[in-house]
Amino acid sequence: MNDCGGTRWQRLRRLLAETVLMVGLFASVGTLGWLSAEHGYEWDWTAGARNRFSEPTRRLLKLLDGPLELVVTARADQQALRKAARDWRRRLERERGASVTLRFLDPDQDPEAARALGMNRLGQAALVHAGQARRLTAFSEPATARTLEHLARGGERWMVFLQGHGERSPTDTGEQGLSQWAEALRQGGFTVYPLNLARTPVLPDNTDVLVLASPRRQLQAGELLILQGYVARGGSLLWMQDPGSAPLESLAGLLGVERLPGVVVDANAELRRVLGVRNAAVVPVVDYPKHPLTRELDALTLFPLAAALRARTTEGDAWERVPILETLPRAWSETGSLEAGTVQFNTADGDIAGPLVIGVALSRQRLGGAGVQRVVVLGDSDFATNAYLGAAANLDLAMALANWLTHDDALIDVAPRPAPDVKLGFSEREILFVSLWVLVGLPGILLLAGTWTAWRRRRA
Repeated sequence: MNDCGGTRWQRLRRLLAETVLMVGLFASVGTLGWLSAEHGYEWDWTAGARNRFSEPTRRLLKLLDGPLELVVTARADQQALRKAARDWRRRLERERGASVTLRFLDPDQDPEAARALGMNRLGQAALVHAGQARRLTAFSEPATARTLEHLARGGERWMVFLQGHGERSPTDTGEQGLSQWAEALRQGGFTVYPLNLARTPVLPDNTDVLVLASPRRQLQAGELLILQGYVARGGSLLWMQDPGSAPLESLAGLLGVERLPGVVVDANAELRRVLGVRNAAVVPVVDYPKHPLTRELDALTLFPLAAALRARTTEGDAWERVPILETLPRAWSETGSLEAGTVQFNTADGDIAGPLVIGVALSRQRLGGAGVQRVVVLGDSDFATNAYLGAAANLDLAMALANWLTHDDALIDVAPRPAPDVKLGFSEREILFVSLWVLVGLPGILLLAGTWTAWRRRRA
């Protein structure tokens, strides 16, 4: 009897222990499930933290002082959309380090509020800050970065491209056009406006930057007066002049920057081999003088068929001129023909030794103390064309020029970060190993574990 009672007591204790274990296990799983639903947290183990916002995007988020609101047009029964919006709000809040509110809006129930935000149908989203509302095309970092850039500017910036004299055009989709840069500008919150003074002989009053993209023919006297008056009044100017473009001596004299004869070349064969460049007239800029415009550039930029520049300072001149782009010391300005395919430096022929300046930033106090006027003169426009904009850091430079000239210094360098691990690749051997592990290895381990557990229980 005692042995039977002891055995029964042991079985009861084991049953009680197993019951407590199972109850604890289910309670733990339930608690973890509730915590995961109420308090989300992520670990990003990807190379370069690909699933986190890039540093420029986080910087944009933190530039927006004050309340930030995410507004989504959704009905009460659109649970999937509402969940996606809540998840994205949490991510924005985590990346910003400050609160982000979420508001759902039904255009049918509140059409006036929807019209005020420019949201007229279901499934749309917008970010609202300081009274501005900007559409969010997708719950993704690139779309969010573009929207944040619009909000951070506090309004649109007008970049007016002078046309009618053989300039490069922001509407030209060919290799020599500027359409890709123009599209990047629009995504960043700029309005790109081509202007032919022969058709419209007045610059728009809201012109933030006037762009001269290497005019091939001389401007008319009246056009030059308009241009000089714009600069004299403190307007921002980007003047890109290739070798052979119209010199515009009066404008060059006003700015104190002259173009040197010849084409800048770098005949270093090893350098061209490393860069994959055959033409010696495609010149790299590797190091940048200290200046806010180039502070974020940490990669080389390429300039095909560039002209060297020289800044002149005269007595009583209010301009501050700072070189922003310089060639390597071994480059020179070649005044001879480039058609032969090989070039050699020859002082007797008028060649000018490097290092050479191919970009100058100018600034001065506006009349009446109304801020600082900014101008950039470059000896090349090819770097921003469709053929070369994607090379090296050319796009970064082109956007930095626009941001600096519009006094949006905080927005310099907001380019998205490339992810080095966007694709996971396996060899055939690795695929076979993974397949055997999933189909044979894991089931075999579970079978052995179950057999061992059953054997122990029989012995007990």
